[in-house]
Amino acid sequence: MNISVVGASGDIGREIVTKLVEMRAMDHEATLQLVGRSEGRSSSFLYGMMSDIQDAHAEISPRLEIALDPEGVRGDLVIFCAGETIPTDPHNLKDRDSLAAANAPVFRDYAKAIAKNGHSEQIVIVVSNPVELAVHIFTQYIDRKRVIGMGSFLDTIRFRREIAEDLGVRRQRVRGLVVGQHGAGMVPLWSTVGVYGFDNEAGRAKLEEVRHRNRVPAGEAMKMAKDLIVANKAGEALDKVQHLPPDLRVLVEPFIAHLTGAKTRVGTSEIVLRLVETISMGTEVMTASQAKVEGEFLGIRSVIGVPILLSHQGITEILPLSVWPDEEKAFRTSAEQINQFLAKY
Repeated sequence: MNISVVGASGDIGREIVTKLVEMRAMDHEATLQLVGRSEGRSSSFLYGMMSDIQDAHAEISPRLEIALDPEGVRGDLVIFCAGETIPTDPHNLKDRDSLAAANAPVFRDYAKAIAKNGHSEQIVIVVSNPVELAVHIFTQYIDRKRVIGMGSFLDTIRFRREIAEDLGVRRQRVRGLVVGQHGAGMVPLWSTVGVYGFDNEAGRAKLEEVRHRNRVPAGEAMKMAKDLIVANKAGEALDKVQHLPPDLRVLVEPFIAHLTGAKTRVGTSEIVLRLVETISMGTEVMTASQAKVEGEFLGIRSVIGVPILLSHQGITEILPLSVWPDEEKAFRTSAEQINQFLAKY
């Protein structure tokens, strides 16, 4: 399987390219395409990056190729990381509308080119934000089952990690999904949570305690984190966040990581690699992702994070799970907000 990483010179793109090579995620004869722009930094940066990778990993590296135009993207799997990101300066944060206005033309240029030049079976993994907008635009040109927004998958893995941390177990013992918007409108589905070894009465009581402890409004938690980052107290911000319930930490901790300048390169690239492995190996995995939904989940029509089955064919099924009434209400609110946002584009 040939892979194109669009936005390969960016923070996330570089990390993904490095992991694809180091983890031997591609056959030696496959092509890994580093995609950038003919103008600006990437027009020269990518050549240096390619040389550096070849020096380090000549024995295991797939064939490396550079493309500097949307028309040149040829991957069977396209990992899309291009576009502007939210600044790390807490005094200069962009809202979703500003980010969308900057990135919508980029999404559309690549969506058109991939649809025109591809072989109709290519799969697109969207990393760029706003992820719902990117999926919305790509699915105007490419089969909706072959466009996967990784935001809810990342939120899901974070959610499981936070629960595992509070219970003192490994993440692989925890199941549970996060759906909705990738951002403030995410909806952690506590109704789907289960932990191996905590199925008895005492274990369920402990899980309920973890779920309800020290709950505060999300906006209040975000403001607290931002104020402490501005005061150069990132350590204190993280310490305070540890006392919040897991579903709030899923929202606030990545925000702190971004504002420190560290961003979320490692976590994001690791999740992308898991998606690549699932798609390339032909296995089928249940998770959550941003997808174009046409009534399969709670009758909603939107681009939103939902439970899916993922395989080498892309999204093979959008799963119609039963959820608690408060979760359904939150999900419907998230979908309404997303639809109002997408209506502008």
